[in-house]
Amino acid sequence: MKYILYISLVLSITSCSYIGGYDYKLINLHQKELPYNELPNEVKDYLASMAHDISNEFLVFVNPADSSRYRSEDVPPLISISTWISYYKLIDTDKDIIYKIEYGTPYPWIIHNNRLYIPEGWNIGERNYTKYKYTEYKLK
Repeated sequence: MKYILYISLVLSITSCSYIGGYDYKLINLHQKELPYNELPNEVKDYLASMAHDISNEFLVFVNPADSSRYRSEDVPPLISISTWISYYKLIDTDKDIIYKIEYGTPYPWIIHNNRLYIPEGWNIGERNYTKYKYTEYKLK
């Protein structure tokens, strides 16, 4: 009886500790750091022509057509008492691929030409976005 109880306990703990639910972590994708002046012209033009403050938006699209392809979701912890977030998912609905973005990653996340651009810091809409570096991730 103790043996069965022990196995059940181990299986329960193991299954609760697996979060999964994604295909790729951003840190495992091809990436490079770019200063503002090395961003694609379309991304620079988008940032320069921001009609509103995008610092509170997680996901923005240089090409509005991409908004039907990509979406983001919050992933709560398995066991949570409050509204904490474990990580985020960036979902490519065309290719059925899910990317894991760690909690605490600065946003907005900018999508352009199957690439994801993440600023090095927060509040790019409120500050001078040309002074930031951006990490470019090549999406699958």
